[in-house]
Parts: sequence; structure tokens; C-alpha cells
Amino acid sequence: MLEPGELVVTVRHATEVDRRQPEPVRRHGLGGDLYVTTRRLIHLGRGSVVYRLDDIQEAVVVGDQLRLVVCDGTGVSITVGDPRLLRVEIAAARAARADGGTAHAGQHESARGRTDPER
Repeated sequence: MLEPGELVVTVRHATEVDRRQPEPVRRHGLGGDLYVTTRRLIHLGRGSVVYRLDDIQEAVVVGDQLRLVVCDGTGVSITVGDPRLLRVEIAAARAARADGGTAHAGQHESARGRTDPER
């Protein structure tokens, strides 16, 4: 399932992912293993769920869950043993992408040519 040049950053076993759609949908969370890669979150279990790191807009810890908002407005709840550590691992993978380590073509096009050291 990995793309060329993509690496696994961390693996979390026995996680549950619950996708919150903009419209209410009756579903139970999906149990399985969560892989944080240099480009994506991949949850493999009864079904597979994949989110690109670039699509994550917000990440908030609530109890034993990490709640994400992705660019299409979908909410994702990830139940995991240490959600704060998972949030840091995702942030580190995103930061590495922003530094150009494994960025795909076209990423940060609006930032090209900037000399701002803060970015």
C-alpha cells in the first residue's frame, strides 16, 4: 500500500477509526491497525481508510481520542492508547513534509519564491 518513496513513521495496533460525515451516517468505528507514513494515515482493518497528511486541517485530543478535521469537512475520531503522542507523531511527519523531505510536486506552490524564514 505504500507509494514509491513513502516510509512508515509509526504503527498503532488495535485502534478504532470513526469517520464523521457531514451528514449523519449510522456506522460503528472500524477496528484495525493505524499506520502513520511520511505522506498519509492508513487504517487497515475490516475496511481501509486513508487520509493524506496534507488534508488534515485540525487535530485535537479529547480523552482517549485524537479528533481530526480533514479538508472536505469530514471529522475523524481515532481511539488510541496515547492520543497526544499520536498527535505529535503526525505533526512531526507533516513538518518533515513542509521542509521538503518527501514533498510531492506542486505542494506549497503559494510559498515558492518566498524568503520568509518563518515558513
